[in-house]
Amino acid sequence: MGEPTPEVLVILDEDTGEAGIAKLRARAAVTQVMPPRLVLLAAPPSGKLESLPQAETFTVDEDIPDSLLQGLTGSEQLFVQAWKQRRHHKTRPGDKLAWDAPGYSPPDLSTS
Repeated sequence: MGEPTPEVLVILDEDTGEAGIAKLRARAAVTQVMPPRLVLLAAPPSGKLESLPQAETFTVDEDIPDSLLQGLTGSEQLFVQAWKQRRHHKTRPGDKLAWDAPGYSPPDLSTS
């Protein structure tokens, strides 16, 4: 599996709502939406979007101001945290090793 497609998080102003999401769909490839304010867009090759009126945009490497995060609902904050976390490298012991590699045991299929 390759690297995930880079994305840009767009946080729309509260009064923009569905109309703002529709405008974004017309301008860029939308990968995920949490109405009415959060949208993930496939990042353009430059990694930056042109200025979007009534919106703040962030790449995964950029810090989102606390004042902006605190203005989001709990669900919206969770969405933002999940987006940032899925970009971090995951350490999985034994990843891509055979099931019977030294130090590992295959699953016990007799208990299922």
